[in-house]
Amino acid sequence: MLRLMSWAIVAPFFTLLVQLAIGDPDFTAAGFLPPVATVLACALVSVPLHEGGHLLAALLLRLEVTEVRIRYAAPAYVRVRAGAPRWRFVLFHLAGPAVNAGIAAALFHYATRPMPQLARECLAAAALTSAVLGLENLVPRTFDGFRSDGAEVLRRLFRPAQARADIALAPEALRRVADGTIDDAALDAFIDTTADARVATAAVWLRFLRKQGLRAGNGSEPLTVAHVTIGPSAAADHARVHAYVTSSAAEPEVFDALAPAVGVLPGLGQLHRVLVDGMPADPVAVARIEAVAAAYAGRRPEALYRRVLDSLVDLLGGRPAEAHDRLLGIEPTAEADRTDAVSIRLLAASRLGDHAEADRLVHALRAVHARAGTPGGGELPPVLAAILAGSRNGMVTPGEAPPGR
Repeated sequence: MLRLMSWAIVAPFFTLLVQLAIGDPDFTAAGFLPPVATVLACALVSVPLHEGGHLLAALLLRLEVTEVRIRYAAPAYVRVRAGAPRWRFVLFHLAGPAVNAGIAAALFHYATRPMPQLARECLAAAALTSAVLGLENLVPRTFDGFRSDGAEVLRRLFRPAQARADIALAPEALRRVADGTIDDAALDAFIDTTADARVATAAVWLRFLRKQGLRAGNGSEPLTVAHVTIGPSAAADHARVHAYVTSSAAEPEVFDALAPAVGVLPGLGQLHRVLVDGMPADPVAVARIEAVAAAYAGRRPEALYRRVLDSLVDLLGGRPAEAHDRLLGIEPTAEADRTDAVSIRLLAASRLGDHAEADRLVHALRAVHARAGTPGGGELPPVLAAILAGSRNGMVTPGEAPPGR
């Protein structure tokens, strides 16, 4: 459904149309603002009512409801389990627009009764809003990874074989995407046919990891330079996942699972580019790391990965002191976020010429991981070891003053 911000722009236009249809426009605050407020209120209330129509239809048609989301910054939806006859799904998808149409018809009917002109204008504006919302959902289209009700109805009516194939494939493919056992060809097909942005993003991330030579779910795999250098074949997949993770539509669980790696992997690749290869950082890559940090600021301002990503940006921008200070007070533990934070801090310390602190933090990471029974996790991965060595060799970030000796 149209976002509320859009309705703030549409509401005055609807009010003007209604006033022109009923009588002369009244541009005074007392005559113009009440219908505008009515349009906004109707748009706000119509979201739960529309989804309530879907939910009621699902219950009456005996469809198993798996998820209900009422929200305004991203598409609201009612999700049901596949497997029922297609006519039930057609009725299910028509139920939401039908609620909007019913509300519009009732409001138009009451607006024809004798009443003050301002009240009639408010009712007519609300009726027009509800009617437009219903029609908008019947327009066949895909937005934010979701098919509109009209698109789903046409798909069920005119492409039933494809719909049945998707239903048969989805549960098994989802399981294989989740456990990483799906083969490359099936993964590509799954991504191309999946309209659910959350599921598609997880599948695209799996494909990205494979292109980088990484295995999903294996956080202990030592990162090499190749793992964090995003080449042309993987760039589009990383950009797609990045766009979802940094959008308001990203589900919290998907954001928490993917955001750290989406920001840290290219950050390490850029650090190697700057501190080892002696090349300037890619401004597009830096902007994407900043975008993930900004998403953390909006969603998880207290998260340690927000500071980690900000420190990466500082290092790439030739500000090792700021990068170091952001991570002061974080003691090494075997937890992934603290291990990453301490690793970035020791790189910053080395850039500042404090190799003693860098060595101390390296030994501390080894000690805490040994005590936790994950000794391999305390060793610097090859890419970090290379960056640290490059830093100690005295390479200077472009635009950065040489560290004090």
